[in-house]
Amino acid sequence: MENSKYVTIDFILDKVFRDNGYDLELSYADAIEWVGEVHGLVGAPMAYSTRITNGENGNLPPLEIVDFKAELPCDFHMCIQARDYEHKYPMVYATNTYHTSYIDNSSTDLYSQSTLTYGLDANYIWTSFQTGQVELAYKAFPVDDKGLPKIPDNQKYIEAVAAYIRTKIDYKLWRQGKIKAEIYSHSQQEWTWYVAAAKTSLQIPSIDKMEGLKNQYLRLIPSINEHNYSFRYQNLQEQMKVRNNYNNATY
Repeated sequence: MENSKYVTIDFILDKVFRDNGYDLELSYADAIEWVGEVHGLVGAPMAYSTRITNGENGNLPPLEIVDFKAELPCDFHMCIQARDYEHKYPMVYATNTYHTSYIDNSSTDLYSQSTLTYGLDANYIWTSFQTGQVELAYKAFPVDDKGLPKIPDNQKYIEAVAAYIRTKIDYKLWRQGKIKAEIYSHSQQEWTWYVAAAKTSLQIPSIDKMEGLKNQYLRLIPSINEHNYSFRYQNLQEQMKVRNNYNNATY
């Protein structure tokens, strides 16, 4: 279950060397790369931080659109939602096959509508307007004040990261003939178990999140326009009002 707390990469490395008694030097760059690989292999959105480019609470400033594009933040992992910063108009992902071609050529689209659209390609966000600002909500790689990756403070996730680093180390030692194949095989088995356990653990919602999910699904009237409000009211319970025609009262 997600708890929004993190541990450092040093905490993980101390655990790996303490638990396995390694007597070797490990490249810090390799360890950082392996932690990033675990985030991708587990694939749980809760392992990433949520950032919004609105300049508030330490967030990045709005993305400046110049010639229909802006560079994505360096810690960008996955887009959640985008909207026009000035007017807070929601944007939708472009379905136009020639979206970026249309932008580059500045041609006239006879069938264009007022809906703001965007696409993501080659480390850029491409928009349907030439200049402006975009407020982008996205999942980011969590890093500490030194720029080093952080790991969710979840025991199963911690064990998964440690198991992956151990597997990578044992693979090198096995290739060099320094450990038996059985040892490397055991490390692989542990990693396979822990990665599944970590993925399942981070997907378990809290009681409050389950209440929000319940309110989304138990509805008589479908909420089809929640995108316009950034899904602000999707977790609220549907309210039904019945009018008494005799005394004009509402229940």
